[in-house]
Amino acid sequence: MFVFLGVEGASVYSRHARRRRDVGRATVLGFVSVLALFASVSVVSYGILPREELAGLRQPSMAGVLEAAVGGRGSVLVSVGLVVSVLGAYLAWTRMAAEVLLLVTLLSADAFDFALDLTTTLAIVSYVLATGFAVRVGVHDARRAETVVAVLATAYTLFLLVAVGPAYLLVVLVVYAPASVLFARACHEAGRRAFTRGELAGLAVICAGAVVGIVCLAPGVVRL
Repeated sequence: MFVFLGVEGASVYSRHARRRRDVGRATVLGFVSVLALFASVSVVSYGILPREELAGLRQPSMAGVLEAAVGGRGSVLVSVGLVVSVLGAYLAWTRMAAEVLLLVTLLSADAFDFALDLTTTLAIVSYVLATGFAVRVGVHDARRAETVVAVLATAYTLFLLVAVGPAYLLVVLVVYAPASVLFARACHEAGRRAFTRGELAGLAVICAGAVVGIVCLAPGVVRL
């Protein structure tokens, strides 16, 4: 799932497109292209190393695969590409949220795996909200087919969110809580109200969860 991060971020800037039709085409084309590349890389890996050795490779495993195929330069190429990819993902977040992410990363035994799992969890939360909104739009506009698809997508993303586990959900709240300050500031600068009453209740839940997350992470009650 980490491979497809960025699709939801691109939709934020789609309002600047001259033609909305191009946004949909670019999204589908990009998704299909990445899917084809991801599937091809996965298949090629099994042609280079046996399954037992692939299972024993350290992350990023593709570095070990290319090292076995072309030597040390293959491992360097993947490592550099990984750094560029992670930096690109970090740029999609607000500066404060990124600082919190770097802080909680220090509490993990494996920073790479932690960053991978956390960014995936952050994306899943966005998917849940997006699919839930799609259900609302479908019901409001009486679009049966779209509503059915949105309901199935919401159920699937909720399943993924439950499968992630409570530990990473707490860390996600630690990231969201300070990011809400930036959101409120942006709304203030735009001259509009930041939160409704219902949203304030949700913000209170997020802040409470963030406090619980910090309290559990600091002494090692929750391990990542």
